[in-house]
Amino acid sequence: MNSTRRIGISLIAVLSGFCLASPAWAALYRYTDDEGRTHVVESRTQIPERYRDKAVEIRGTPAQQPLVAPQAPSGPDDVPPAEGTPKRVGIDVDSDGNGPEYWASRLKAIRDREAQIDARIKEIEDMGDIGTEQFASPAAIQLGYNLGKEKEELLKEKAEIPKKIAGLREEARRKNAPPGWLR
Repeated sequence: MNSTRRIGISLIAVLSGFCLASPAWAALYRYTDDEGRTHVVESRTQIPERYRDKAVEIRGTPAQQPLVAPQAPSGPDDVPPAEGTPKRVGIDVDSDGNGPEYWASRLKAIRDREAQIDARIKEIEDMGDIGTEQFASPAAIQLGYNLGKEKEELLKEKAEIPKKIAGLREEARRKNAPPGWLR
């Protein structure tokens, strides 16, 4: 067999592995050895006995979680107040009859989404070098790619948070809500 044909067959075998390694079937495990190296394997049986207790099943394949976290409302006017926030009439309300609880709940919704984004980014970063050349498993490479794309989208969404808060502050100002209601 000539070398070109062997390379072609090897390439077909590798590409077939990518096609057959559906992320829906991927069950990956991560463990760290005594030398501090992280390993990712597709089965607990591939983990040396002495590391199995510390091994972590990696979740996050597309079948288990969405590639991108659900989108928060797109603008300050789209952030709903907390359920049950009553309209009020009197001195401590804005021009629409909303009180400080209304504005605080809208700001809290934006900040809660930011906390969710930060937590998911940390989860992704804690997974380490999944998907790099160090882990040759097609499932690990696919997972690494998906997590990278998800992190990229989350970082874009996080970058928009200050604009959402500024927009909410501007909306509150237009409706004569005291600035202290958005602290």
